[in-house]
Amino acid sequence: MSQKLSSELSLEDLANRTGQNSERLEQWRSLGLIGAEGRKGFDARDVHRVRLIRFCLDHGVSAETIARAEQSEGGFLRRYVEQQYAGDVEKEYSVAEAAAETKLSEELIRRLWEIVVPTDPTEPLDPEDLALLRGWKVALDAGLPEEALLQLVRVYADSLGRVAEAETRLFHYYVHERLKNGGLSGMKLVESTEAASQPMRQLIEPALLYFHRKGMAAALREDMLVHLAEYAGSTTKPAATAQMQLAFVFLDLASFTSLTESMGDVAAAQVVARFSELVREVVNRHQGR
Repeated sequence: MSQKLSSELSLEDLANRTGQNSERLEQWRSLGLIGAEGRKGFDARDVHRVRLIRFCLDHGVSAETIARAEQSEGGFLRRYVEQQYAGDVEKEYSVAEAAAETKLSEELIRRLWEIVVPTDPTEPLDPEDLALLRGWKVALDAGLPEEALLQLVRVYADSLGRVAEAETRLFHYYVHERLKNGGLSGMKLVESTEAASQPMRQLIEPALLYFHRKGMAAALREDMLVHLAEYAGSTTKPAATAQMQLAFVFLDLASFTSLTESMGDVAAAQVVARFSELVREVVNRHQGR
């Protein structure tokens, strides 16, 4: 059922797979961005290279700039392909094929895929994506409504997207930039950055599981209170399903606009950071959120 990417793709195959015209692909090959030197055709990883190049172009980065990075660092695109597409790059599924494989509706898969890959919901699915869809099918069969599943997936995507962004940004500014400011450049900078990043990447998934277990423990305690409130008769039945009564507190920093104008953005950001720390300390102390 899946569309298998052969080990050798022609220029026409690559154009059909990526939606890019042959002329543009030839230009990128001439810049050394796709296609291995001395090889006439392309392979599965060139499909992912093209997607990364298109992403950069959509964000105002020229192909020539990418080529300069490729020449300076050697394997610039290769590293990002390997980090983003770690699964089986030789199998891809359309939405229709994924629906046939997982027994989910095409409409639901499209809605889920727009949440999972908001930057390019036309990107095909791979075997790892299908495995997750099958898991979600189990949840639906167990009685979870589609809207509840979509809500849960949005939480996963938003929350873990922020985690991944923080990991990437903090590593870039506090490790990569430190190495760069220390005088490293070119391949030496690349090698030192990769050497530092490898052991850190191994910590990510265990940390995610750890904090999820901690969060689940806290959520279960709150769930216990919800059940006990029903026995105590202290709650009224909501008008609609999946509604909760919550209390909100709003805080504001007085004269923040004038503070920013007088002290500058950096100082104002430091004030906000300290303010957030104080609020978090108080909220945690009273078991709020």
